[in-house]
Amino acid sequence: MSGEVHGHLVKVLFDTGSTHNVINSSLVKKLKLKTTPSAYTYRVELADGKGSEIWDRRVVGLPVQIQTYKDELDFEIVRLARFDLVLSKQWHASKKPTIDFQTHIYQFNHNGHRIIIRGDPDVKVYRRASTSTMVKSECKYLYFLYLEHKELLNL
Repeated sequence: MSGEVHGHLVKVLFDTGSTHNVINSSLVKKLKLKTTPSAYTYRVELADGKGSEIWDRRVVGLPVQIQTYKDELDFEIVRLARFDLVLSKQWHASKKPTIDFQTHIYQFNHNGHRIIIRGDPDVKVYRRASTSTMVKSECKYLYFLYLEHKELLNL
């Protein structure tokens, strides 16, 4: 899904399995976005156990546009491989969208208007995902599962 942040095209993932909205650290640097300390500090480990990093910064009130939907959202800053923004359970819980997984259409109310977001019809759910990241903070875990176009998976 494509969106826009400060006039720049961004790749957005709607992920009902992630617990926090996240923004790619490279986008934060590229757009020179103002950051603030996070409420929590997270130690991040890749699913394969290689490498780790600390998440301790966030972007607050970032103007985001996805088709006709415009909002100001908060994001934890992380290093992502293929997406710029991830809208998580946190976003889904606040918007309570109706999702049609076959047509890739999200519908929800926002500021008194009915919003319809039409996803990319070429994106399919496959048994194999390219990236899975586990994040640990105290007893909290975040799981990210990225779904990609078939041709990117070499299937």
